[in-house]
Amino acid sequence: MVSALAMGTALSAHAARHSVSYDANYATYDTSNGWFEVCDMEQDGKGVYVYFSKTFGSRDTGEYGDSNGSQGGCGNGTVTGYKYMNLCVDRFGWDECNSVTLTP
Repeated sequence: MVSALAMGTALSAHAARHSVSYDANYATYDTSNGWFEVCDMEQDGKGVYVYFSKTFGSRDTGEYGDSNGSQGGCGNGTVTGYKYMNLCVDRFGWDECNSVTLTP
C-alpha cells in the first residue's frame, strides 16, 4: 500500500500548473494533460483570450476566450506541444498581453 501511494505521488510530481494574470483576469494551464482555462474577471467591456506559442513572440494557435465575458464561468480547452501561454486583454486598437513559460 505504501509503494502505491509513493508511486502516485511520484507521477503527479511531473505535472505542473502554470498561471498568468492581467489585472484581475487570469489563465491556468496543466502540463499533465494540456487543459487550460481563461477567465474574464472584470466588468470593463474588454474581453480576454489566450493563445499558445512554440517560440516567444509567435502566434501558433488561434485565440481561445472567455465567451461570456465577466459573467460566471470561464473558457477552457485542451492544447499540447507549446512552450508559452499568452493572456491578452482585447483593447480598442491594440491588445496587451502577459506570457508564461510552460514547463513540466
